[in-house]
Amino acid sequence: MRFLSDSVAYSYRKSNASNVFAQIISEEQFYQLEKIKTMGSTYMAASGLNDTTYDKDGMTHITALANFAMRLQDQLDFVNVHSFNNFKFRIGMARVSLKF
Repeated sequence: MRFLSDSVAYSYRKSNASNVFAQIISEEQFYQLEKIKTMGSTYMAASGLNDTTYDKDGMTHITALANFAMRLQDQLDFVNVHSFNNFKFRIGMARVSLKF
């Protein structure tokens, strides 16, 4: 029975995390970001993928990506406080040029 309840709890947490990710990335301040992949508990977002979201001079799309990562961390802190948990996650960022 414990395995089943743990599995249900895990599925619920994963579902909620996916919803939170979608809600945050849809906020106006993150219009330059795009969710590019979800696999298991891994979420990937990118910024500046096209001419309308790429800011060559000010690089605001990179700032938006960093702010998004910090916003996710704030949300996780909120969840931890209110659920008496200690969830953690890792953030990785890389800047590359895509030439087509």
